Amino acid sequence: MLPVKNHKIIIVGASLVGLTYALFLKSAGIAVEIYEKRPESDIEKLQSMLYLKKNTLLRLSPYIDQHIFNAAIPKAFKSPANKKVHMYTAHANVRINDLLNALLIEAKKCNIPIHRGWTLIYFNKEGTQKIADFIHDNKTQISISYDQLLLACGNKDSRTILGNASFPSPIQLHHTNTLVGKIRDDFSHFDAKIKSLSGAYPDIKNHYTYFWHAIKKRFNVVNTSCGNLGLYFVTPCELNFLLTYPPELAPTMKANKAFRIKYLTDAFQRMAARIDRKDGNHDYSWLKQLNAFDEETIHSVSAFASVLPTNLNLLKRGVIPIGDALVSTPFIWGSEYNEHVVRFFPVLLNTLTKLVTGHLDEDTILNEFIENTWECLLDKHHIAKYLNCVDPMGNTVLPDGTRINPNAGYLFSRNTLENPHHSEWIDIPHFQQGGLVTYA
Repeated sequence: MLPVKNHKIIIVGASLVGLTYALFLKSAGIAVEIYEKRPESDIEKLQSMLYLKKNTLLRLSPYIDQHIFNAAIPKAFKSPANKKVHMYTAHANVRINDLLNALLIEAKKCNIPIHRGWTLIYFNKEGTQKIADFIHDNKTQISISYDQLLLACGNKDSRTILGNASFPSPIQLHHTNTLVGKIRDDFSHFDAKIKSLSGAYPDIKNHYTYFWHAIKKRFNVVNTSCGNLGLYFVTPCELNFLLTYPPELAPTMKANKAFRIKYLTDAFQRMAARIDRKDGNHDYSWLKQLNAFDEETIHSVSAFASVLPTNLNLLKRGVIPIGDALVSTPFIWGSEYNEHVVRFFPVLLNTLTKLVTGHLDEDTILNEFIENTWECLLDKHHIAKYLNCVDPMGNTVLPDGTRINPNAGYLFSRNTLENPHHSEWIDIPHFQQGGLVTYA
């Protein structure tokens, strides 16, 4: 084994990726410490769901108790015929707060230092020394030397941090506007032992998936009055609905509660009206029996997909974006976490191992890291298919507010990401003639 230098690695953000990478690095013999601006109590506010793939679950299994996976499945859906789907080795849903708490417990067991209340405001390289400036609760400021600074602080915070140091921010790609609403039901009147119930948790013959692809295929009419309708269980008694809508409705959605309620309710009723028969072995009739939406839970969410092209000058400062600071894809509602765990982490580990051991010169290591990162970003079978996906609602916009043709999309390549104003970026010869309003 190569000798290890005295190497200090700081992770900025006790996020899902931040905590996960900290545990993985600790297991690989690389010491890290975490700085996080939010209190631990904020974790309980994160009630959304993540869709985890099999390889992610296998990577997490040494650290996480499997009982948190698929904990939201109602009892009525746990029939003997379905039990194989719900094993932790298959795909699973998990609440973000449950996963964060599980990762945090393990990080504390591993004695990984987590400093809360500290916000990164600036980083600089003075001679051979790299310095990061943190402020605690907007009062006390300290400067800390580091070798590598892993930015796991999310897209918004990373923009501020990179801007303060005069580095480019992540490029915004897709803009998704979504209504979120909740239906509460104990589902006790559903009995999967009598007939097969299909939906967010399909029977064993179907591919386990986060969104209800069969429902979307059969019952969705994608147009400007009703977007893509997805749904998933948050708890065994709470079912969340997600409905995309066009950007010109954003001001009304955010300001008008009655409009939000009617828009989501109408979309659900249109879908339910199409459920009139069994589709093979699938029975969606139970959707007709659901209670009304809890109107107080209906709210609007806006999110950007973004990518931060790897920058050699940034890497030479010792700063490596990870998690949402590197790539974020709201079209799949958090499941890019799978890509960070399974695909991006091995690239990072390989790079940090070489930097820590001093096996090669820094420029060679960093250039290899850049090429490997681009290989992950442009893989059409993984993260690239989400970054390049077509948004049927026309929510895809560029930083200047230009809306992309929802039928043609744009040319997703290393060249267009490294040169975001390149002429090949847009392929919309006739699309904007309709007079649609766009929002940057």
